[in-house]
Amino acid sequence: MIITVGEAVVDFLPERNLDGARTFRPVLGGSAFNVALGLGRLGVPVGYVWALSSDLFGARFAEALEEADVDTDRIVFVDEPSTLAFVGIDKGEPHFDFFDIGSAGRQFDPADTSPLGGDVELVHCGSYVLGTEPIGSFVEDFISDEVEERLISLDLNIRPKLVDDEAAYRQRLTRMVDQADIVKASMDDIRWLYPGQPPEMVMEYWLEGGATIAIITRGDLGVHVATDDFVLSKPAHAVDVRDTLGAGDAFMAGFLAGLVDADVLTAEGFKGLNEDRLEHATILGQRVAAYVCTQGGADMPWRYEVTG
Repeated sequence: MIITVGEAVVDFLPERNLDGARTFRPVLGGSAFNVALGLGRLGVPVGYVWALSSDLFGARFAEALEEADVDTDRIVFVDEPSTLAFVGIDKGEPHFDFFDIGSAGRQFDPADTSPLGGDVELVHCGSYVLGTEPIGSFVEDFISDEVEERLISLDLNIRPKLVDDEAAYRQRLTRMVDQADIVKASMDDIRWLYPGQPPEMVMEYWLEGGATIAIITRGDLGVHVATDDFVLSKPAHAVDVRDTLGAGDAFMAGFLAGLVDADVLTAEGFKGLNEDRLEHATILGQRVAAYVCTQGGADMPWRYEVTG
């Protein structure tokens, strides 16, 4: 099983109604939620760990996860409202205004959830919650407690507007990159965390620090994936992009699912990671991301929609 830890966010997407007036349509999102939902719809055993609101949106998050057969036993329901984000789309790229202070996600405490079982092979985390307090510290401690027991996947997915303490956040990301077995970032993440550094050098730094797989997504320029032994560069799939909301999360879900397909998503299995298996995971990640780019919002595909 894979466990994802992190935010669930109601994304309000800009639209026009039938009479042409501007409006917003709420869709379910949030990086860790998207990855959990994506993995579930791809048929991968996965569980979601977080605090959800007892409001109507929290119920929708739980319902969507359950429909995808995601394990929701470690979700904690609280009275605070769901996190909201109003989204602007500029040339297909999303920009966010978050309403997060006092929200349900800010109430997450790993002590409120049950311990992870021996069937959990990997824990996935990342995104803006690592830059907020006290949640960032809680998530970091949660991951640190699991490093010796299972694989760790980290998607930086930085949202600078939400960072409480930039210096502390940069230090946290540095520590967590050194703990992770899989590290993923976008080019925007690289520019913010490693200004002026070539992406190839950043990936080399991650691998030297102990990561097994380093990933940098580059939007319409494709993706770079590297290990100590292999480097893959894949062009982006040619699709009619509606928006890129959730595309990075979709790639992550597809990539992890591809590693599960190849039976290498264990500490022992990583030793059998070869170029063919890495390529399979990368291609599936790209297919899932391409699908999401054709949708409105982070609408994760079911397995049959990306594999025929």
